[in-house]
Amino acid sequence: MSGIHRGVQKFVRDVAPSAVYVHCYAHRLNLVLVDVCKTVTAAREFFALLERIYVFMSGSLMHQMWVDAQKQMYPAEPVRQLQRLSDTPWCCRVVACVNIHDKLDALLSFLYTVTEDCTGDRVIEAKSLLALIDFKFVLLLHMFCDLLSKIRLVSVQLQAVSYNQNSHIINGKIIQASSAIVNH
Repeated sequence: MSGIHRGVQKFVRDVAPSAVYVHCYAHRLNLVLVDVCKTVTAAREFFALLERIYVFMSGSLMHQMWVDAQKQMYPAEPVRQLQRLSDTPWCCRVVACVNIHDKLDALLSFLYTVTEDCTGDRVIEAKSLLALIDFKFVLLLHMFCDLLSKIRLVSVQLQAVSYNQNSHIINGKIIQASSAIVNH
């Protein structure tokens, strides 16, 4: 952490008061992603909906119904948990996107079951979520799964101990990820 009161920045400044703290490239990438996800309206709304889905399923009854829907539709596969979104580490956004992408039909089945089997606020919330899971949501889900998976590869490479030795490979991956972003 680079906090000025208790992080690496504080430690460095205690040892060398005139030192200038510079974030590593992985942290800079994280800052850019967080800023984009908060600034671009479509991204902000998409991730807000992912968070709403997570919150809706976090209650014990809803969570169990979600698990049951997955077991029924995918008996041979492990159950996937939805992830709470966070700015740090942002990679939870990749996991959240991939888990919903891979189990979207189970999610829709679960929400329809809630509208039929539950009462009150849960039914209203499930119907609201179903209405929001539209073509635009599915399109953004596919796009963010692809995009964030590529960015995660770059982030992992940037954090590698051997970054300087493999910088030419990493620079190639950064160019590939950048062109993928531009092409989306």
